[in-house]
Amino acid sequence: MENAASVDASGPWSQATERLGLWMGEQGFADRTIIEYQRWVRWLASWLAGRRMEPSELTEAVAAGFGAAMRAAGHTSLTARGAVRLLAYLGEAGAVSRSASGARQVPPREALTGAYRDYLISRRLAAQTIKVRLRVAGLLLDAIGDAPVSADRVALSPRTVTGVVASWGALARCRASPLRVFLRFLQMAGYADEDLAAVIPRVRRSSPARQAARMTREQAQRLIESLDASGEAGKRDKAVLLLLRRLGLRASEITRLDLDDIGWRNGTLIVHRKRGCDEELPLPVDVGQALADYLVARPPVASTRAVVVTLTTPRRRMSLHGVVSIVRRLSRAMGTAVGPHQFRHLLGDQMLEAGRNLREIAQVLGHREGDLATTIRYVTPPRQQMAGLVRPWPTAAVP
Repeated sequence: MENAASVDASGPWSQATERLGLWMGEQGFADRTIIEYQRWVRWLASWLAGRRMEPSELTEAVAAGFGAAMRAAGHTSLTARGAVRLLAYLGEAGAVSRSASGARQVPPREALTGAYRDYLISRRLAAQTIKVRLRVAGLLLDAIGDAPVSADRVALSPRTVTGVVASWGALARCRASPLRVFLRFLQMAGYADEDLAAVIPRVRRSSPARQAARMTREQAQRLIESLDASGEAGKRDKAVLLLLRRLGLRASEITRLDLDDIGWRNGTLIVHRKRGCDEELPLPVDVGQALADYLVARPPVASTRAVVVTLTTPRRRMSLHGVVSIVRRLSRAMGTAVGPHQFRHLLGDQMLEAGRNLREIAQVLGHREGDLATTIRYVTPPRQQMAGLVRPWPTAAVP
């Protein structure tokens, strides 16, 4: 095989190499990493030219083939997965045009999945909810294969649906509800003539709903005081914990915070709730100070306006899993096991003890207006506290 390193890129590929370097520099990549990726671009240009392929024909499958060919030629630093990652970076940097892949004929299943994703997004659902429902829809499509899926129809029968659900075993309990949503979408969008969601039986709970473990004020305080806030990571963790402790934010709401949401002059914070609702909350002084300390400690990230970003390159908005991992890691170090949601329960209990009514608590926790049943689950005191509310049995006969 021709030595790819001896062939340089020219024309559009030289511009792509320059754009990729600028973008990776803004993301905080090390100089040696940028040089290595730019060398891979030159290899890619030579490899495509040898096969008389245009840059517009570059897809993930082609990139994976390029990586496999380079590794077989002795360039062990580049793998198929690394080549796909290179293609993703080129796309984010605007260094390659993906018009050809967009102009190709979209397979029926891919078109169906895209339409379902657009439908879920239009309903302003949380990102994690969309992810779960798309995954369950994909499991159903994997089970039936590509043959029943055409451009405008999905050949499904009640027997097929019940058979797939039965094959899931115990997992059908948690997949039943997302599957009903997908089946109703198929009827609504014209992919199916009947409501196949009706064939999925309702799952009866064999035990009462599990209550989240309660966290005490002392545990929350020790967790915050145990932080080493001397570096960027420590300042980030402190800001996250205070947002959870003082404002009772969801982990997903922390990930959606942008720099423009902080009203430094007015002392407010705009929180992006579920269902696309925005709510302005007062920003406590200690929370604002923790956010300011963290933003000063972390370098600016040109690619995002997110408040909380990753520590590793490419620096991006922190994911929901990242926020949960912060709390899990710190709590395990103290010998406890808590998650971000326990802070919301603690805040609800404190507001109830302070004499706040359920509507006020629901507003702070971001519950849907009128859905007080959810708020009641958050503020139901433990059995030990309820014992103190029970009036003693009268010893004398009641006249």
